Amino acid sequence: MTAEELASEQGGYSLLRFIADTLTLARMGIAFIIVLLGFTFGEPALPTAIILVLIGWLTDTVDGPIARRSGSRPTWVAAVDVPADLALVFSFFLFLVVSGLYPLIPALAIAAAGGIIVLIRPTYDVVQMVTAPFFALPIVLSFLAGWLVGTIYVAFITFMIIFRWKRLKGYANDARSEASLLERGDD
Repeated sequence: MTAEELASEQGGYSLLRFIADTLTLARMGIAFIIVLLGFTFGEPALPTAIILVLIGWLTDTVDGPIARRSGSRPTWVAAVDVPADLALVFSFFLFLVVSGLYPLIPALAIAAAGGIIVLIRPTYDVVQMVTAPFFALPIVLSFLAGWLVGTIYVAFITFMIIFRWKRLKGYANDARSEASLLERGDD
């Protein structure tokens, strides 16, 4: 029996769990770097910021399956997976604001509106709906960074849609159910 199998069998911390945790924490680091790029280099750093967002989503794509495959118990890092995703999403929006590509006042209005909606209905599905436009920003702006970056980004998103179709369909159904509850006024 290998050390990996022994750690997994005993519910210990395996190498695969370490890799998954590292990928999750890397997403937080990538988010920080994206905002730092906006402050430091401004608009010329747009291609780099978009590529970093793409790398961040790649870490999100693989950390979950690796963690599940590890067989070891979730660590405290698993609890920061969703905050790491949100940090990545909002880091690009902050990049746009601090680099001068998007005006501050409308950005504050958008953030306030989203915050109020989430405070009124703090469910996972509502958070997903509120953050959806922020997910789309790098896709829309990727072609500003160049045709190659745009093409790579669109290819990546297309692959992810195909690869995660069942999961996306589940999210859509959950969002539809949440919207029905809101329409009826149910809690």
